[in-house]
Amino acid sequence: MLARFQAISSKNKIIWARYIAVSWAALVMVGACLTGLLALITLPDTFTDSDGVLTAMLNALFSPWVAALLSLAVLAAIMSSVDSQLMVAASTVAEDCNALFLTVRPKTA
Repeated sequence: MLARFQAISSKNKIIWARYIAVSWAALVMVGACLTGLLALITLPDTFTDSDGVLTAMLNALFSPWVAALLSLAVLAAIMSSVDSQLMVAASTVAEDCNALFLTVRPKTA
């Protein structure tokens, strides 16, 4: 998220990006809370930890094939986020090592 904010070119776009980011985060948090409340209502006595709520809800509400596809969609979103974070971390480390060990600075485009 920080890399996307750093790539914004004007102040006007930063204001809109801030509103979009806060709105999206609020929507995701409301969805997570509603999922937890629905799990408490539909499956009240099956949970000892909160890590299995989503998979148990998918198995209770959908057929096994649909539950598997939805689980794969969640896994794909997680992997995409991790990939982006690893790319940002790797480019930061490479830039820091370049500045530390090399005296020649790369040309900026």
